Amino acid sequence: MRGYGKSDAPKAIDQYTIFPSGRRPRGVLDALKAPTAVIVGHDWGATVAWQAARLRPDRFRAVTCLSVPYRPRSEARPTSVMPRTADAQFYQLYFQEPGIAEAELERDPRITVRKHALLRIG
Repeated sequence: MRGYGKSDAPKAIDQYTIFPSGRRPRGVLDALKAPTAVIVGHDWGATVAWQAARLRPDRFRAVTCLSVPYRPRSEARPTSVMPRTADAQFYQLYFQEPGIAEAELERDPRITVRKHALLRIG
């Protein structure tokens, strides 16, 4: 996934939408000189895996996804049907407005990592 680990992290938000993301796994196959592969995805990566296989079924002969089933494109934007109440907000909505999540998460990276690690353990 672009922006993770040592990969590049473009400033342009549109580089993180599903269509550019769904094309990138093909670049991995090209770099490895692999004609085909089985693609595996989890969470947001599952959506990318489904899209990659949909765009290039000749390169991805099977898809294995964890926690996110295939969901075809619908008339409604996914963010428009996510919960937005005083008690609940779907986590992806937190990242929709540029700069808000980054400011909070980058304020103190040690606390951010510890807080999220404890949430997963606890």
